Amino acid sequence: MSFATDLEQGKLAEDEFLKVLETKPELVQPLFRVHRPDGNFAAYDYMIYARFELKHDIASKVTGNLCFETKSIKRTQSDYIVYQFYRNFSDTPSWLIFRVDTLRADLRKHSESAIVIPVGDQANNWSNIFKIEFVETNFRNIRIG
Repeated sequence: MSFATDLEQGKLAEDEFLKVLETKPELVQPLFRVHRPDGNFAAYDYMIYARFELKHDIASKVTGNLCFETKSIKRTQSDYIVYQFYRNFSDTPSWLIFRVDTLRADLRKHSESAIVIPVGDQANNWSNIFKIEFVETNFRNIRIG
């Protein structure tokens, strides 16, 4: 898959996740620090303080695995990483939401259980591959879908 195609598919995944945030905010609201302004005539109802990065794992549909690109996870400045993935050849996406600090810790903790492969065209860029079920059971996450 080319970088341009990956970016295009990532944008579609971001749009899908924003729809989830808009239609089912109760699923993700406990994750974020929410500020509610004082007064009856505030300029806004609430503000969410969180940065998130969305990862789209299209191969999960066929492999049943999740791919964690370690260089990206080490460098991100996001508070949360959201993984969009697919189960059992389904076209319906699911999401796992991870706090970045706990994801980094869980990747270290379970590194012996990962299949490690080189990824992309950058030097020293590796991915840790885990079965979806292993991640859902052993990593701290919030599951949507």
